Amino acid sequence: MMNIDLEKVSKYKLFERLSPEELDKVLSCCNDMICQPGQVIIQESILGPKIYLILKGQASVAIEFKNMPGSQAIASLGEGDFFGEYCFLENKPRTAQVTAVDEVHVLKIDNQALNELMEENHHIGYVVSRNLATVLSQRLFETNIKLRDKA
Repeated sequence: MMNIDLEKVSKYKLFERLSPEELDKVLSCCNDMICQPGQVIIQESILGPKIYLILKGQASVAIEFKNMPGSQAIASLGEGDFFGEYCFLENKPRTAQVTAVDEVHVLKIDNQALNELMEENHHIGYVVSRNLATVLSQRLFETNIKLRDKA
């Protein structure tokens, strides 16, 4: 695995409030990957066993709309952002495609290993689940504002 700045990573929303020892345990569930510009990191409608955390670079999130040809970009992600959580939480196919805009370094968090760790260590499970919920509620809030502004 690449050299990871633990102090920096500990401040990412997904890992906030984990002790250094707990963060080490979570990172043991991870592998790193470098994606080249234009590389599809995850595909829409595919089941995927990983959550991805961006360590460096920018990625674009796109979805296919039934009434529009091709995919439409709906969000941009950068350092500290994560994606793929829907498959982790629901074990259902991915709802969007994520593509590297420039060189992107990601941590791939193995769903099964993370689930086992969260069951084994309830504090890690609570903190990671709460962090996921906090980010998802913020995303929902931002989506609601955008939709309200368009109406």
